[in-house]
Amino acid sequence: MYTGKPLAAPVPGVLSWSEAIARTLMRLLALDPKLAVVTPAMATGSELLPIARRYPDRFFDTGIAEEHAMTMTAAMAAGGLHPFLSIYSSFCRERTIRFCTIPHACICRSLSA
Repeated sequence: MYTGKPLAAPVPGVLSWSEAIARTLMRLLALDPKLAVVTPAMATGSELLPIARRYPDRFFDTGIAEEHAMTMTAAMAAGGLHPFLSIYSSFCRERTIRFCTIPHACICRSLSA
């Protein structure tokens, strides 16, 4: 039964998936001036707030607009940037992203976003 409580307590010293990604992105942002991070209103849950503060010109929060975030990331890649889209997998299963945005904005243009 779903209770909303974590299934297991966090293990001390072990990074969460979000923390590991955020720390890796922070290192990569220092190395790659074309790297940009995009998220649709998920900066807190994805541990991206330190990136937003340190690299405000390379961090983009599109608000609750997952389709726009995906299309924007594809456009950034087409323009020569190296975008990273931080989005929860459950949002990629939504009809508009799955059947419209990914095939038309990314795949048909041979972009890897």
